[in-house]
Amino acid sequence: MNFYRLNLIILLVVFSFFFVYSSSEETQERILSNQDTTKPLVKIIKAKIRNASSIISKIPDELILDTTLYQAKIESLKIEVEEKEESLRLIRSKKPVDLSEAFSWINNGSYMEKKTAIKTLAEFGESGEKALVLLLEHPDGFVVRNVKIFLIENKNIFKKYFGEFVKSNNFHLKKELLNLSVHFGTELLESMEYPLKDTSFDIRLRTVWILGQIKSRESEEILLSHLKKIENDIEKIHTISSFINQGPQVIPYLLDLIKSNEDNDLYINALVKFNNFAKPPMFELLKSEDEEERQLAIYVLARIGGEEIYNKLNPYLYDVSPEVREVACWAMAKIKATNAIPLLEKIYQEDKNKDVKDMAKFSIDYLKKYKLNEI
Repeated sequence: MNFYRLNLIILLVVFSFFFVYSSSEETQERILSNQDTTKPLVKIIKAKIRNASSIISKIPDELILDTTLYQAKIESLKIEVEEKEESLRLIRSKKPVDLSEAFSWINNGSYMEKKTAIKTLAEFGESGEKALVLLLEHPDGFVVRNVKIFLIENKNIFKKYFGEFVKSNNFHLKKELLNLSVHFGTELLESMEYPLKDTSFDIRLRTVWILGQIKSRESEEILLSHLKKIENDIEKIHTISSFINQGPQVIPYLLDLIKSNEDNDLYINALVKFNNFAKPPMFELLKSEDEEERQLAIYVLARIGGEEIYNKLNPYLYDVSPEVREVACWAMAKIKATNAIPLLEKIYQEDKNKDVKDMAKFSIDYLKKYKLNEI
């Protein structure tokens, strides 16, 4: 019986040492390949060594054979692990000595070498800094991600070369520069005039979107200036969207744009999007002596809607201007003011202006159908 127990224990010990050694060989390969998973594996090997030592210590004294060979193997593994840890420390402390070696690491090295080379580029002066920015169009996504992280953390380098590279003819590079610029707030606004003039429609739209995210007095002025120059409706829609994204403080500028442009539907639609924020300036505009301004106020308020709008617009059914009265009749239908039907019927019978009468009739018919839930 003791003979079988002895054989079993010997097999267990041999298997433990074999497993430890195989783990060590795997660790050696991973250390040499310079992967970040080395440290956890070193800890695993140390744990295996402790387990093997523990197994030997539990063998009964009367069954212990000569374990000198196995103890020596354990000591050898400990030394090997220490050597590999030191090797790893040396690898991590190594840096490329010039730009050529840095690019070799970036293009062909391990992940750790790529990250080290990216961080080292800035140490090679202006040529290294420019090379760092140009890496934004590198085909390796891992490289691009780490370059972006480095540039966000080292803003001065990005700010130093943004204006220069954003003027280039490299579409992909300009796109990446603009995408990254959103992290810099107002710091790059002076250079945004260049991509706003770019021949690429996509670059101009991307620039407009970025300005919309910044939300500052300076970005408002840049967008307003751009709005006055562009003629393309799609570009204008995107620019207006970024402009109103600045906040309700731009409402007075929208009113100026509406007054100064015959084709002002886009600006009126933008004004309506402010909803309740647009009501106070529209209420003031209702008091204007200019009939076109009163028409605009009635139109915008009717589109915004609200319980108080009927009482505000009701007096303008009798405005001195027939154009204002016509818009006011339309507004009653727009806000679904069924209580205005008697007034509209009176206007239809008494008003002498054909356009006002026709609009009053339209609104009466609409509101009656609405009242009967037919609309």
